Amino acid sequence: MTLADVLIAVIWSGLTAYAVLGGADFGAGVLHLISPTHLAGRHRQESITAAIGPAWEANHVWLIFVLTGLLTMFPDAFAALGSAVLAPASLVLVAIVIRGAALAFGGQLTVADGLLRPVRVAFGLASAVAPLVMGALAGGLARQRVIVDSGHVRSGGGTALWLGWFELTTGLMALAACTTVAAVLLAARSSGRGEERLARGFRVHAMWATAATATLAAIALGLSSTDAPRLFSGLTGRGLPAVIGAFGALAATVAALRLRRDRWARGAAVLAMAGLVWGWGLAQFPRLVGPRVTVASSAAPPAELHAIAIALGAGALLLLPSLWLLHVAFRRAAAEVTR
Repeated sequence: MTLADVLIAVIWSGLTAYAVLGGADFGAGVLHLISPTHLAGRHRQESITAAIGPAWEANHVWLIFVLTGLLTMFPDAFAALGSAVLAPASLVLVAIVIRGAALAFGGQLTVADGLLRPVRVAFGLASAVAPLVMGALAGGLARQRVIVDSGHVRSGGGTALWLGWFELTTGLMALAACTTVAAVLLAARSSGRGEERLARGFRVHAMWATAATATLAAIALGLSSTDAPRLFSGLTGRGLPAVIGAFGALAATVAALRLRRDRWARGAAVLAMAGLVWGWGLAQFPRLVGPRVTVASSAAPPAELHAIAIALGAGALLLLPSLWLLHVAFRRAAAEVTR
């Protein structure tokens, strides 16, 4: 194993953290969108906003980490990826900005304001669009049809990269997985605060979302045998343990929800999301963008990689405890407010 292999694993770990934490934010927006408009629904929306409001911006640190990590450690892959996915990636960024602005402005409006409903709809729709497009992009890239030559995308880009039945399936799977994580986390938070009626509603959403995730994952696996044969070979080969773990964790999530063991369900849902991300990554390793851009071919010079590895270690000593303290502090503050 080379240093480049270790560093791409670090980047993938950051992507996993973003899938779990950022995915929970996106999924919470979807749950916010489908909440009914009566009093109980508004109470649910307020609970969702209170849960994600304090730390949603911090969760996007992981996305920044992944992008800057690719730029500095694997610049050729970053350049090829940027050229191939410019339009859909820009759509994702616009959706992230819209949901952030809607969350901020919505917190300043009251029920009497006529703009409250449109702002909440914008927040929910943007929250759904972001994981849907990112999942579709993952599916398109996994088909390994992007041909990069001398840093330029020669073929395989454009709308065909992220529009298609396989891409739609992977996009919906990502959306369902984000909703699963969000619903389970909110159920655990609500039951921990003694709001059993609220927790019961989130459990129902979580079971439906978990079932949808498992179904879509199975459909995507079946479609990959013809639409993305290299991915299928990897998912049934190197990535098979992660795939089995993901399906097992999804089953455990449903079982824990039925038993009202919300903390167990929360852990199982996180493991399921991690299994999906790592199974996907292991199935494609060492390819990053298309069949030609690999970990070894796109890595920065060894001297730069060593310097970056040292900087990452030093930065992790500051970043990880800070993020942990952020979440703990806001969770305790929220608990104090509700007493």
